[in-house]
Amino acid sequence: MDILNQNMAGLIVTEDNIRFDKVFDVWCEEAQAHQPQFCHHTGRAMWDGEVWWGEFVDANGDLHYGN
Repeated sequence: MDILNQNMAGLIVTEDNIRFDKVFDVWCEEAQAHQPQFCHHTGRAMWDGEVWWGEFVDANGDLHYGN
């Protein structure tokens, strides 16, 4: 993988490939509750020393991480 940088938490960030979209529970103001929402993979992933976590963005622009 092509390593871009290492952030303050020591996680390695890469921009390697796009994964499939993933569903996350996202806060919905109208419903005042979490709602399932498809989030788009940004092409970035973070390594925490054990697992690569894909970075996903929701319709509000908030980031979510999953694998």
